[in-house]
Amino acid sequence: MSFGNASIGRVGIVHVGHTEAVTEVVGRHPTIPPENAMRRIGACLLLIAAAACGGDSPTQPTPASVAGVWNLQTVNGSGLPFILAQLGSDKVELTDDVLNVSENGTFTQLTHFRITQAGEVTTDSLPDAGTYALNGTAVTFTFESDGSTGTGSLSGNSLTVAAGGLALIYKKQ
Repeated sequence: MSFGNASIGRVGIVHVGHTEAVTEVVGRHPTIPPENAMRRIGACLLLIAAAACGGDSPTQPTPASVAGVWNLQTVNGSGLPFILAQLGSDKVELTDDVLNVSENGTFTQLTHFRITQAGEVTTDSLPDAGTYALNGTAVTFTFESDGSTGTGSLSGNSLTVAAGGLALIYKKQ
């Protein structure tokens, strides 16, 4: 399938490796075209994958300060849901993304989508997990699903990820 001249490939949620996940979600819903949606979803997923870090202290983040639950708040300055792909009234929306970050250097991620096709609305989710490393205010996540990585910048209780023309902001609960 395609949106215009684009097609959706593999998209995992929140990171480059999540390209497969988005494709998986869209693939389950054959009326949603894959190409442009894939590009937007891939960028979104890369951004989301980099969303697990932060702390309130002006000092450098530590595993203890990064540990906790991080929720995606905005994509390109807009609240959720965010439309990842749309063709007419058919669309794939990112409804939420949550990172559970542990002090031991591991994390889990769960992303939810809403798919609208021919007026019928369904939901889907994409889980992942992996490890993370801190370097100053930068945090790099490595995903178990495909070995891909995502990087974000921490400032207080906010994690900002920029990729593929999208800006994602996560807040620590």
